[in-house]
Amino acid sequence: LTDRAHKGIENVRRLLPKLAQNELGSGLRKKPGVTELVETFVGDATDFATDSDKITLDIETKGDGARAQLRVHFKSTNATATKLALGQGFPAAPPASVSRLPADTAFGLWSTGTPTALIEHFQGVAKRAMADIMLDAPGLTDKERADIPRLAFDKLAPMFDSAWSYGGGFDAESVTKAEDAVRTADDKTRREKEMNAELAKLGFHLIHLTRPFAQVSENTKAFGGLVGTLVAKSQDKSPSGWKMSWKPGPAPRGLPAGTLHYVLSREYTPPKDVKEPKRKAACHLYVTKDGEGSAAGFGCDEKVLTARLAASLSNAVKQPGLPTEVLQANGHRGAFLTPRGIGWMVAMGRGIRRTSLGGAGSADTKVPI
Repeated sequence: LTDRAHKGIENVRRLLPKLAQNELGSGLRKKPGVTELVETFVGDATDFATDSDKITLDIETKGDGARAQLRVHFKSTNATATKLALGQGFPAAPPASVSRLPADTAFGLWSTGTPTALIEHFQGVAKRAMADIMLDAPGLTDKERADIPRLAFDKLAPMFDSAWSYGGGFDAESVTKAEDAVRTADDKTRREKEMNAELAKLGFHLIHLTRPFAQVSENTKAFGGLVGTLVAKSQDKSPSGWKMSWKPGPAPRGLPAGTLHYVLSREYTPPKDVKEPKRKAACHLYVTKDGEGSAAGFGCDEKVLTARLAASLSNAVKQPGLPTEVLQANGHRGAFLTPRGIGWMVAMGRGIRRTSLGGAGSADTKVPI
């Protein structure tokens, strides 16, 4: 960036937090925690811009595609975001768990670790903002209002300060089968088949953590209990309509002993004067041991999810995985997205917004396979 650009950024730095706060609703503007959050993050984003010196984009074309590499050069390291980007003191290669992600993973993320001291202030600011927001949450006890930010930032967030990876994808056979069922459905079963097709598109989502399973399991149980309480409180008392629940599920097959299983389910009961069948939908969360670390999986096709999660564990038989270009990436943090993944994300965005885990839905969005 030129000196003139840097000076321009510096001149508006003091104004940006106020401008951002003006975009908040009047209620949020009165909360000191939210105000502090805006000032902190906008200020650091501005510092990141002034730290930046040069940005280059290299594109290498091949016969079957292209590879792009974005480089950001820094002249200073004042912003926390700059220090995170540089990742000093951590390995510059994907965690080993990335190499075990399924071959049909459509997009993913990873990090080799984040120094706690570096983000401690930001987490404290975000926790105070959430606590302020929770003061106005209806129907909650004082304990529940306090537990939400405490669990989020004292229990869940620290699990991601060491190496972790995420991968999401979909099973082509399951999606095709669900879409074919929609095309052959009669009027009585069409809505249920459409809903199933959208849930099949939701696919599988896998997270691998280097935190020990004992810690992850304890935190998951605390979080799961709170979620169950909040979901139960959110349901209306009418006998018809959609009802949602979050409860522990049975021990899954094919995963290590001690695996945690939670089921997010919804059931639709039509009004007495409406002639349509009941509909059910369920999604699953598994948290399990993975060598010295932990792994978790979420999805709505239990068979596909358990198979993908089991195959991604460190003691599983090696399966075909991601392309070499992803596994040989150089960086403290990284992400990848395949062309198939772009189509998948578009399909999810169009469909899941309408179904909301069990609404009427529509299966008119084809997923590229």
